[in-house]
Amino acid sequence: MENHLLDLIKSQPYLAANILYLIWLVIGLFLVVPLKQRMIVIVSGLISIPCFPFLVLFENNYWVQNRLGGWVLGIEDAICSFAVAAMVWLVISALFRNRISSKISMRGAFNRYISSAGISVFIFLILFSVEFLPMTALVLCNLIVWVMLIFLRRDLLLFSLSGMLAYGFVHFLLMKSCFLFIPDFILTWNAGNIWGTPVIGVPLGEIAWAMIYGAFWSLFMAHSLGIRLNCEFSQTT
Repeated sequence: MENHLLDLIKSQPYLAANILYLIWLVIGLFLVVPLKQRMIVIVSGLISIPCFPFLVLFENNYWVQNRLGGWVLGIEDAICSFAVAAMVWLVISALFRNRISSKISMRGAFNRYISSAGISVFIFLILFSVEFLPMTALVLCNLIVWVMLIFLRRDLLLFSLSGMLAYGFVHFLLMKSCFLFIPDFILTWNAGNIWGTPVIGVPLGEIAWAMIYGAFWSLFMAHSLGIRLNCEFSQTT
């Protein structure tokens, strides 16, 4: 059994790493997230799943991943999209705990989500179509939409910057744990691509993306769900 598990990890490092990331997410969900925030963590992950098909654009450029069945996309990508978005809100929930409140209808939240997501996809595809590297297009897209949302929710500037620093740090540690337990995983990045260059043992793209994504997704979620803060981080608009 042990040999079969080791063989699976070696042949499917992307799947193994995503499962490990998911395990850390579940542990954190029960250890550091207030009970009333746990469902929002899950929702954060679920509404990110539709993004996973875009990961096909990163193949053979940013990295080369082996997926179950040899497909160019797989369950691994869906898990990845879920786990990273859920982890951002897990970190935010751990930081702000019971100071987070929301008053918005389901219809209002859905409309905000669709409009923000649609703008994000449009900007990413425009940047990609003019031949930016996929990771460059993603980082710039997240940054542009973050700036746009800040004009709408200036009261959440420090909130989103907290997401930037906290998630950037947490993602870095989680990637280090993946490389520790699954050494072959780092070999799937394209070292010839600037974003694949290791920095302290973690690809540059993962570090830069995680920081920008932490700011972007925390604000994206907060705007979509009408999040308000009752704490010292709030500012008047």
